[in-house]
Amino acid sequence: MKKNILFLLSFIFSALFFGQTANLDLSFNPATSSYTHIRCIAIQSDNKVLIGGDAYIGQPVPIVAIARLNANGSFDSTFNPPTTFNNFMTTSIVVQPDGKILVGGSDNGSGVKNYISRLNPDGSIDSSFNTGSGANEMVRSIVLQPDGKIIIAGDFTYVNGHFANYITRLNGDGSIDTSFAPQFGPNNKINSCTLLQNGKIIINGIFSAYDNVTRNSIARLNANGTLDTSFDPQITINDFVRSNAVEDNNGNILFGAYFSINGISKQRLIRLKNDGALDTNFNLDNETDTPIGSICLQSNQKILIGGELNQYNGIPIKKIARLNSDGSLDPSFNVGTGPNSAVSSIISISNDTIFIYGAFSKYNNNDRFRIAKIIITGNLSTADAEKLKINVYPNPAHDRLFVSEKNIRTYEIFNMIGQKVSSDTVDKSFIDISNLLKGTYLLKFKLQTGETMTQKFIKE
Repeated sequence: MKKNILFLLSFIFSALFFGQTANLDLSFNPATSSYTHIRCIAIQSDNKVLIGGDAYIGQPVPIVAIARLNANGSFDSTFNPPTTFNNFMTTSIVVQPDGKILVGGSDNGSGVKNYISRLNPDGSIDSSFNTGSGANEMVRSIVLQPDGKIIIAGDFTYVNGHFANYITRLNGDGSIDTSFAPQFGPNNKINSCTLLQNGKIIINGIFSAYDNVTRNSIARLNANGTLDTSFDPQITINDFVRSNAVEDNNGNILFGAYFSINGISKQRLIRLKNDGALDTNFNLDNETDTPIGSICLQSNQKILIGGELNQYNGIPIKKIARLNSDGSLDPSFNVGTGPNSAVSSIISISNDTIFIYGAFSKYNNNDRFRIAKIIITGNLSTADAEKLKINVYPNPAHDRLFVSEKNIRTYEIFNMIGQKVSSDTVDKSFIDISNLLKGTYLLKFKLQTGETMTQKFIKE
C-alpha cells in the first residue's frame, strides 16, 4: 500500500510538471452519433478514415456497415458501398497500396455470403477479386503481405469449398494460395493475426492446439502456415487472448492475457522472447482490473493499452494508458477524464497523434461518438527551452505573443480542458491571441526539424 501511495504521488508530480496531455483534436468531429460501436478503422494516405461496424446504425439515414469519413470527420459522400452491406457486420478493414479496400466480417442476412470482399476506392465491388463461395463463417482478421497475398483468419472452416481451419491465405485475385498449407491448423477460432518482420505470423484466439501440438491461445506460424515449433510459449494462460499481439524492435511479442506466474493469476501485459520464454525483465507487476483489449506500440517503443480499464497495478487510469518500454506505467501521459466507455483499439499515426475507437460517447467531457483523434502535447522542459532558445513573451499577454525562435513551422493553441482553439503557420514574429478568452493555454510548436515543444501562457 505504501509503495502504491508513493508511486501515486510521483505520478501526480510527473503529470503536473513533466506531463504530456492527450488532447482531443477538435478539427476531427465525426458524424457518428448513431453508431452503437465501431469495430475497426483504417486510415487512408489522404487522411480519410474508413470505419466498420454494425449495419443500419449511421446518420443521417441507415447506412451500410462500412463508411468513409473525410479528414474533418464528416461522411464522405463519394464513397458508396453496395446495399448488400446493409445487414453486414464489418470486423476488419485493410487498405491496399493501390487504394482498393479489403473488408471482412459477418453476414447478418445481407446476401454477402462470402464474408470477405474487396472494394474499389469509390466503394463499389471489385469484380477482379473472386473468392467463389468465400468463407463459411466470420472473417475476424485480414493481413496484407508485402507481396500482395492476403491472410484471413476467424471462425470459418472452409473457403470456396477448400478446407481452411480458421486461417488461410489468398492470392491477390481472391483465389486460394495452396502454398499456405497448415497440417490441421488451430482447433478453435482465431481473434487476430499479426505479420512479423521476418515474415512469420503470430495468431491468437481461443484455441488450445495448432497442428495437433499444444498451443494455449497464442502461436507463431511459419510463412507457409505450419506451426513454428521454435516458439513455444512457456506460460499458463487461463482465458483466451482478447487483445491483439504486437512485435517490438527486438522481435519480442507483447499481448494482454489472464495468466499465472508463481501460482498467482492476474490480468497482465506479457512480453515473450523470440523462443517463447517469458521476459522477466518486463514488469510483471502490471495487473489491470479488466482485460486489455488493445495494444499499440509507438515508434519510440512506448506502449499504449486500451479497454474497459480503470486501474493499472492499483493506479487509476481512464480506459487508455501509456507504458514505458519496460512495462512500467508512464506517469507523464495525461488523458484528463478520458473516454467514458471502452476503447476497442488504438492506432498510432505518429508519436504525437493517435486514433481511438470503441463504445465511448465522450472524451474529456466532449462529445465524441465511437471514434476520436488525439494529439499528444508535451510541456517544455527547461533544458529543451534553453537548447532551442525558444522565448515566448510577454507572458501574461494581451493581444500578441512574440516568438524568438525562427525555425517554427506551425503552432496550435489548446485550452486547459484539451480543446484546440487556434492553429496556423508562423510567418511573423508574433502570434495573434486577441480572439482568445482570458485564461491559461498550452502553445504547441512544430519545428522545421519535426520536433514538437509545448509551453504554457496566460491570456489577460
